[in-house]
Amino acid sequence: MQLAIFKRILAIAVMCAVLAPFGAGAQTILGLDEPAMQAVKDGDYQTLRNELFKGANPNMADNDGLTLLIYAARDEFIDLIELLVENNAKLSASDRDGNTALHWAVIQGRYGSIESLIGLGASVNAQNRRGETPLMVAARESDRDILGLLLKAEPDFSLRDYSGRGVLDYARNNRDRRVAELLQKAGATQ
Repeated sequence: MQLAIFKRILAIAVMCAVLAPFGAGAQTILGLDEPAMQAVKDGDYQTLRNELFKGANPNMADNDGLTLLIYAARDEFIDLIELLVENNAKLSASDRDGNTALHWAVIQGRYGSIESLIGLGASVNAQNRRGETPLMVAARESDRDILGLLLKAEPDFSLRDYSGRGVLDYARNNRDRRVAELLQKAGATQ
């Protein structure tokens, strides 16, 4: 009897240790065959809706920490983004590198996803594990259209990445004078 209890306690402790780096109980780490995950990858609204209704975790992630919301944003499935957020998907959830769905939408150049995520309340000031904000990523990529959209959300220009660089440093590093001018016109000073 005591051995059985000990085994159960040990199993729970092992699960907690494995899940702790991923935000404790906020996400479920799964293989790629999970129906809700596959529905998002396929852009299948109806199946995802049914899986969420049956109790699927809207914050589940794959083994790389990519959440359902990140996949939806990355592939610009706007209706899935809205469905997930309506079902309590966390806009602040991030992958192993600290990139949120908004970071991924910027990285992939998904204008519609960016607009939707910002409209739903995603933070343009979220920093990944390197301290980069979505605005810094857009400046690095010299994407003026995405920069314009992010600037409308009034980002914090005082933020620095963990090497001390600000958004203007990213713009200057890519040698696109127009990006730096756009940022300065919006209020970036350093």
